[in-house]
Amino acid sequence: MDIFDRLKQAAAREWESYVGHAFVRQLGEGTLPEAAFRTYLVQDYLFLIQFARAWALAAYKSRTIADIRAAQAGLAGILDEAELHVRLCERWDISRDDIEAAPEHQATVAYTRFVLDCGAAGDLLDLQVALAPCVIGYAEIANKLAPKGLEALGEHPYREWIGEYAGEAYQAVAAGARRQLDDLAERSMTDRRFTELAVLFGKASRLEADFWQMGLDASSSSLAVGERDPDRASKGTGANRLLALSPVRPVAATIAAVFHESRILLVRRANPPDAGRWGFPGGKIEDGEAIETAAVRELLEETGVHAEALRVFTAVDAFDYDESDRLRQHFILIAVLCKWKSGEAVADDDALEARWFHLDELDDASLALSLDVAQVARQAAALFAKEVATS
Repeated sequence: MDIFDRLKQAAAREWESYVGHAFVRQLGEGTLPEAAFRTYLVQDYLFLIQFARAWALAAYKSRTIADIRAAQAGLAGILDEAELHVRLCERWDISRDDIEAAPEHQATVAYTRFVLDCGAAGDLLDLQVALAPCVIGYAEIANKLAPKGLEALGEHPYREWIGEYAGEAYQAVAAGARRQLDDLAERSMTDRRFTELAVLFGKASRLEADFWQMGLDASSSSLAVGERDPDRASKGTGANRLLALSPVRPVAATIAAVFHESRILLVRRANPPDAGRWGFPGGKIEDGEAIETAAVRELLEETGVHAEALRVFTAVDAFDYDESDRLRQHFILIAVLCKWKSGEAVADDDALEARWFHLDELDDASLALSLDVAQVARQAAALFAKEVATS
């Protein structure tokens, strides 16, 4: 069993939510609403732009000529795929202008920035694992949708899309990505590292499932990307309306990663959606308030700790879904590195408790952490060590 199959097995629930999604099933059956497919096509082109950047980042992260060549091949494959997408969009009466004028949907932003953040904060293996559900997963999905070959699909409405990913060119790209994943794993894999990568792989798979859901949600809207607005058409404009697919808009918030005596401060949340889980102190940014000011204020209000804000160092998405798996809230959490000045950590009414942790304590499987807390904490620790060394 290669590393990709091991990751799928370790994150089986998330993987199945992706490859077995209703969007995929309906696409394979030919029953997927056209509105869903049109919206998906446009967003996938915007998605590919960010993935091209990720492959370029892979070249930067590479330490050998072989790895750089693999990244170059991946980037070339993405660029070819993007042009195929443009031609496919044109056959669905979606112009290049429509594509390039469309805003990125939040599902597009969520996955692509997650991948880029994994690459920026981690090493080449982290980045390739984050890319794998898309790069290798699409090849597997296409093969399952055309088990007897494209000819057997006849006049299937989505035959061209299936053919794009079941074709020899894309299958070769996926096979190359799979080989490189194995090669990278052989160099640096440990049991602890595999556990971390399996979590990362599961998150990426879930974000892929959310991307499919974005397309399905569009089919219930009155007008999808690429469809004509009859009111505007009657006025002779001939313009296409680009629909905002979700009423949920991202809310900017800040989190404080504050260190004291080689430990980082976390609070255990009292309220949903992360009730009972440990996360960073933080909250919404007020109108006219600077990010670093908000981080220091929220830290003081939530824990009674005074700190000095050093720098903004990353941002992560936090999604809250209802019982029907629909997005209820979306927060963009902007992380600020902070240095303790004074005060004992005491939880306010919004938290069950506040506590200082050594980094290795975050590896305890029984410790309920909010999404990405361990990863952000390690990133903050590395930056804080540099700050201390240069101060």
